[in-house]
Parts: sequence; structure tokens; C-alpha cells
Amino acid sequence: MLSTEEERIMRQIERGLRHDDPWLGRHLAMVRMRALSRRRGARVCLVMELAFVVLTVAGAVCGLPALLMLGAGFGVLVPMVALACWLPPPDPPDGSPLPPLMLGWW
Repeated sequence: MLSTEEERIMRQIERGLRHDDPWLGRHLAMVRMRALSRRRGARVCLVMELAFVVLTVAGAVCGLPALLMLGAGFGVLVPMVALACWLPPPDPPDGSPLPPLMLGWW
């Protein structure tokens, strides 16, 4: 675990690298996407997504609106939740030198 000073230095280094190479972020994203194929969770989500597509098609063919809505709804929801869980959290801004406000007083 890094200290706050070490984390700040790491963020500065990363910002410098991104400034020097604008394609660095895209390259890192592609490396992460290639690694997803080896994750078990990604494969499970893919199978679930295919099942929801089958439910949607079956609901459309059979004329069952409940099945159609169930398949389409979860077919959209599952990838959005998976994407939100797998993306790294955004970098926090560098800390303010002032202490946080406590009940309106410094």
C-alpha cells in the first residue's frame, strides 16, 4: 500500500506519460480489453448476454411482450453493470493543503 505522497508522485508520473504519449491511455485500455477474455467473469457475462438475446428473440417470435421486455431489459443492464464494475475508479484530484471542513469551521 502506497502512502499519499507516493500516490501523488505516481499520478504525476502517469500524467507526464500521458502528456508525452497521447495514445498511452488507448493502449492501456486495449491491454485491459485483451485481458478480459481470460477472465472467468467476462465469459459468464457473455453467456448471460447471449441467453438474454435468445430470450428477446423468442419473445419477439412468440409474441410475448413480457419475455421480450425481460430479455431486452436485462440484456442492456448486465453489460452496463459489468462495465461499471470492471473499469478502474477515476484518479482522485491531488489533495487540498487545507483540512476538510467540519461543521462549517476550519
